Amino acid sequence: MTGREVIRCPHCRLNQYRAENGRCRKCGEPFPAPVVMHEVTLVPCQDLFPLALRLMFRAYRGDLSQDAMGGKMRAFHTYISNIERGETIPGIGSFERFAKAFGVPAWRLMSEIECLASLLGQAEV
Repeated sequence: MTGREVIRCPHCRLNQYRAENGRCRKCGEPFPAPVVMHEVTLVPCQDLFPLALRLMFRAYRGDLSQDAMGGKMRAFHTYISNIERGETIPGIGSFERFAKAFGVPAWRLMSEIECLASLLGQAEV
């Protein structure tokens, strides 16, 4: 059984399945055209930016354990581990907490990561 699209009429605000004739069952007004969703193929994250991010996390962590680093960032040690293994790319909030924990402005940390990524790209060529 295929899924049926539920739509809300913009005129009378009735929630209903999209009719074959493309009109509302209550007021008879036409529905807007259906939105076509394109299939997205996810590609594994193997570019240089995540690698540079992982290296920067390890470098800034230094002698700290993942648990101590997580404490500074207000995050679990498993989250730090996932970042270092490349399984997770931190969001903006985590990135800012990481920068604040080490007293580095977020913009500087980002520029260091981008510089490291460009150096890694030159090394592979």
